[in-house]
Amino acid sequence: SGVVLVNDDNEDAEESATPTAASPTIPTHNDGICDTLLSFHAGIVQRVDHAITRYFLLPITTFAAKNPYTCCSMTIVISILLPVLVFMTDSFVLETDIGNMWTPVKSAVNDNREWLGTTGHFRKRRFPRFIEIMVHADDNNILTVEGIQHLFEAVDTIRSIPTYQQHCNNAAKMATEAAKGGETNDEEEQSVGECNIIGVTRLWNHDTQSIDFDTTTIDELKRMIFESQSFPDQLPVPHNRILSPWDPAISLDDAIIRAFKTEIYLPNDIGSENSMALKVEDDIVDAIVELRSKWESESEEHESNEKLKIEILTKSVLESEILDATLVDVPLVIATFAVMCIFSSLVFMDFTKTNDAHGRRFVNSSGILGLGAMFTILLSTIAGYSICIFMRMPFTILIVGLTFVVFGIGLDDAFILWGGWKDTASSHHDNHNSASNHLVHRVRTTVERVGMTITSTTLTSVLAFLAGTFSQLPAIRWVCTYAAVTIFVDFVLQISFFVSLMVLNQRRIDNGYYDFLVFVRAPAPDNARCRGVEDKAGKGEHQSTNTMSMAADGNWKFDELPPNGGVVAFDTNDDGGAIETTMPSTTRGRAKEARIADDTVTSRSHSPIFAGNEHDNELPRTAASSSSGMSPSPSMSTPTPNHDKAWSSQGIMMRYGNFLLKPLTKTVVIVAFATLLAAGAISLSNLEKEFDYTVLLTRDSILHGYFAADERYVPTAIGGIAYFVFRDLNVSDPNHQAAMIGFVDDMVARNDALSERPQLFWLEHFLQYQNATANSTSVSPNRTFNETLDDFLSIDIVDTVYGVDITRDNVTGEVIASRTTFYYDTPYNDAVIQEYAFTKQLEITREQEINQGRSRPAVFTHSPWYAGWSHHAAVNRDVPMALLSGYAAVFVVCMLTIPHIIGVGLAMLMTGMVAVVLGGVIPWAGFYFNSLNATNILIAIGFVVDFNLHVLHGYLQSPAQIDGKQLNRHDRVMHSLQTVGWSVFLGGSSSFLGICALGLASSGLMWRGFVLGISLILLGLGHGLILLPVLLSIVGPTANRKLPVQRDN
Repeated sequence: SGVVLVNDDNEDAEESATPTAASPTIPTHNDGICDTLLSFHAGIVQRVDHAITRYFLLPITTFAAKNPYTCCSMTIVISILLPVLVFMTDSFVLETDIGNMWTPVKSAVNDNREWLGTTGHFRKRRFPRFIEIMVHADDNNILTVEGIQHLFEAVDTIRSIPTYQQHCNNAAKMATEAAKGGETNDEEEQSVGECNIIGVTRLWNHDTQSIDFDTTTIDELKRMIFESQSFPDQLPVPHNRILSPWDPAISLDDAIIRAFKTEIYLPNDIGSENSMALKVEDDIVDAIVELRSKWESESEEHESNEKLKIEILTKSVLESEILDATLVDVPLVIATFAVMCIFSSLVFMDFTKTNDAHGRRFVNSSGILGLGAMFTILLSTIAGYSICIFMRMPFTILIVGLTFVVFGIGLDDAFILWGGWKDTASSHHDNHNSASNHLVHRVRTTVERVGMTITSTTLTSVLAFLAGTFSQLPAIRWVCTYAAVTIFVDFVLQISFFVSLMVLNQRRIDNGYYDFLVFVRAPAPDNARCRGVEDKAGKGEHQSTNTMSMAADGNWKFDELPPNGGVVAFDTNDDGGAIETTMPSTTRGRAKEARIADDTVTSRSHSPIFAGNEHDNELPRTAASSSSGMSPSPSMSTPTPNHDKAWSSQGIMMRYGNFLLKPLTKTVVIVAFATLLAAGAISLSNLEKEFDYTVLLTRDSILHGYFAADERYVPTAIGGIAYFVFRDLNVSDPNHQAAMIGFVDDMVARNDALSERPQLFWLEHFLQYQNATANSTSVSPNRTFNETLDDFLSIDIVDTVYGVDITRDNVTGEVIASRTTFYYDTPYNDAVIQEYAFTKQLEITREQEINQGRSRPAVFTHSPWYAGWSHHAAVNRDVPMALLSGYAAVFVVCMLTIPHIIGVGLAMLMTGMVAVVLGGVIPWAGFYFNSLNATNILIAIGFVVDFNLHVLHGYLQSPAQIDGKQLNRHDRVMHSLQTVGWSVFLGGSSSFLGICALGLASSGLMWRGFVLGISLILLGLGHGLILLPVLLSIVGPTANRKLPVQRDN
């Protein structure tokens, strides 16, 4: 049994004489525990509906209807003031840093990063800025004289940049002063350290003059590269980092190298507004890009098969490319808004209403209201985003993508409200003293019909996104907050601002002003003798009424009655004779005011104008004539069928419903959707995890070449630089020294992502130096640890390698903190290995005995890559929790707003099926499981309910009978499709159009949003308008249950 929700309190009954369409009550039997529970649930739903409608929806919409100008003015002023407030408080934050976006908020990575880079003891000796260049020849062997010569050219280009030379000299100078005990100025954030280039060219001290490329053979070059174990400055040669691929067991004759990698380290001074290191990095990028163009031109001129290429990777380029991807699509947002305005206006236009002979066609059209609907969404977006920005929520590339979704989804409520408003035009009883009261009453009736439907769909979307705000991933938390706030603001503006626009639009129609040309009034007809009729025609209420009836073949068809139940009025023709004309039933209360000659009225007791009682029109238009007990008058002319109605929105949905509900069609639909669900589940089981950061870049980013080459040539790359960090230790204590060495050994032994022990561990080299000099006669036997460390760091090569990695107290000389560099064996895009590496190092760090009982670990590891790797680990526990929370929130809303447990089950079934199939689309489209794609599934859970709830509410609110015929499941489905089906289709179409713009966006992220968004809309429409009606026709509730609710006055 279903529930009919009727707001029938006495106060509203006096003001509104239009109960809902589903007022008839079917007797039920409360003779079982199940029926008792169903009745209890129905009662809760009815009371929730009554409370929300009476105490929230009706007050807001009534105020908007009574004071449309005030409501519109207040909305516009507030929407403008909010961005001004944001500007005045300087709250806008544009976030492009991957670490800040994807590092979990409760991760120790954030604490360690802050300590190391902001407040820790490495403040003056920051992690250097890392730049990597790769020279390759498109899968050809680059271990040639020409290849090495080009590599030297690339390094020389960098070293000859003036800003590079200046920065390196200043940094070296500051490092010398710091070694002598001098102080650096924290305010200036000056660089400390030396510029460092690690690559093949370092074997010759980066000096091109040291090689005669005309006489040197390739065998000599191979021998120098492969057999050298250290550079001229005694630093070990990291072959696996500078040669790709590297196989130490291969012979020189068979050696093939496909890429030379060169690492460049710049002393970092980030923190100042005019960062010199950042400027140098930008200059290096510009120089490499210019060099790349030069090489391409040379290859084309010489028509060489070996096209040498150079790729570059820097943090600043990565951040700037993400920034470009965020801002470059802003013009596309504006273009999308313009297209949506055109689409919305076309939807709201209606040239078929009435009476073009009197010039009413362009008056009754409401295209300008379509612009108002989009303007409502624009104000909602501005207000919602401003609120989030004022809350210090950073703006990211994900928010840009969200804007396209909001533009498309935001029109759904407007279409539903407009559909309900149009329905009241022909069935609404006007018993008020003024046009203003008439419109207020019409607004209240519209809200009583569709208000709870749009409220429930808004709640599901908002709560689903609120579940996402509990994510530990900042980027997901931010975008879900923006979405939840903006969708709620859009809902509030739809029931206030847009309702005011509907009232103003109706006033325009009543006063005869043209659509769009709102200051131009249509000419009044000269031969209108029946002014009451003409006035009502101007209101768009003079239109024919269609009812549905069952044809002999079992299909539904239109029965066209005279307007509003066959009310007939009389006018005079040009010759002064009486003619019969159709008059809207809404004028019967004003029949005395109509200028109709008394001699044309046959008899008051027999005239159809006065037939029935004053409440006949309160019934829905589909049952008005039959319920009134009125029979056609002999004087009523036989109506002429309007063939255009077959291709109206109702006619299309009627034809569609008759086809959909055929037994064969229903069988095909069930089999097809069951197959789709099975295929989606199978595909979902094959989902792989990966987070490709290149999706955050523009499609023409210069970084795509680097990542593609790295993946192609270095499948087992040394993918992540990292550091062993030691703090809060007494390094002179042998126990603490053993703990430091043991931590490194344990990490290398137990973490499979770390296959090589650090070659440069300062403590091991220091202990070797200490033991080697312990028995020296030139060393005092009473020499302290700090004095020995002073002597150790006084060696030039030692200071070059370890000077920036050891921080000492300026007074006592004690070691406060130190670090040691190592490298993970992790490809940049292998999420599985990265997640393992991160979680394993956390486990090993927690188990270290030296860390027990401390508020913060004394030994730990840190890497710039941990921001992304911790994201992979968080996805496993974070995303499922967000999805389950969102699904649970949707279930709660459905339980409180759908008055039958079967309806709740069907709504949740549709939502779950769409989520599963959409998850299956991810691997079908070549995508991977990560937080971005999981967010799309969360969006699906929130939005796909919209398609289902509207159809469900239309079904449950259908009348119990029409023309004395009891409606079965088939009939109620037809009624639901005709009342809300077209609005649901328009809402899906607008969403489709808005999301299509994502396909034109510049970033890979937007492209993924486009593919999954289009899939979501198609799946939502398919399940809501195809599968759900079929299931309702089979297992839908067959009776309405109306429970008594105590009303007060």
